[in-house]
Amino acid sequence: MGAADVPARRQHRLRRSGRRIQSPPDRGQLHLAGAGRAAVAGDLPRRGDVVPARAIPRRTLMDDRNLYAPPISDVTPVAGPVGRTNEFFVVSPRKFCLLYFGTFGLYQLYWLYMHWARYRRAHSVALSPVTRTLFAVFYTHSLTKRIDASLRASARVFAWKPAFPATVYVIAQVVGLVVDLAAQSRVAASAIDLFDVLILLPLGWALLKIQLAANAACADPQGESNQLLTPANYLWLMLGAALWLLTLTTMAGVFMADYVGELRP
Repeated sequence: MGAADVPARRQHRLRRSGRRIQSPPDRGQLHLAGAGRAAVAGDLPRRGDVVPARAIPRRTLMDDRNLYAPPISDVTPVAGPVGRTNEFFVVSPRKFCLLYFGTFGLYQLYWLYMHWARYRRAHSVALSPVTRTLFAVFYTHSLTKRIDASLRASARVFAWKPAFPATVYVIAQVVGLVVDLAAQSRVAASAIDLFDVLILLPLGWALLKIQLAANAACADPQGESNQLLTPANYLWLMLGAALWLLTLTTMAGVFMADYVGELRP
């Protein structure tokens, strides 16, 4: 719409008064002007304002899609209970038993190393996790004392006597080592293999008791933060399965040889 669209009488009056004839803004200009005022004022566009989609904040677009959507948070939830610490190695009882007995006791090497490594990192103390793992019979009581001290400092309740499982572990280790060294030339191999299998029970019980105390000290009694098997765990179990197969095959072979020998005249 231009100046020609204004009625003739109105044009004559405007010329006599000296005013300038202006064309009324079209609808598109009105919408853009309204959007500009809203942008300057820092408010959202009013109803009827036409604003490009890129001018609308991203959050407004997302809210318009679903008004009942929960707010998005960048915080990633931490596995395990709230307040869990990493002062010691945490693992669920089920996973510990599976890995310990499934690997024919070899899991205790990794288990001991991780306890001392976590403690060294948490307290920034100078100690060697490798040395304390290889000579575990000399350091097991030290480990249980540190776990008990952590329980007392945090006022967490766990019914146990820290010296008892450590003593059971040390005695079982020493007895197993002495029997293996002294009985190799005097006792049948099947008897030695059977003893090696049975000695896993007191050793496993002692280590499990220590692990339950460590879980409680780290505010994760059930070991929820480490209850799933990893690919490395499956490799451990495959190695343990080979050891179990070798041990059971040897025991069965020696037993059959002795049995057949007795049947011969």
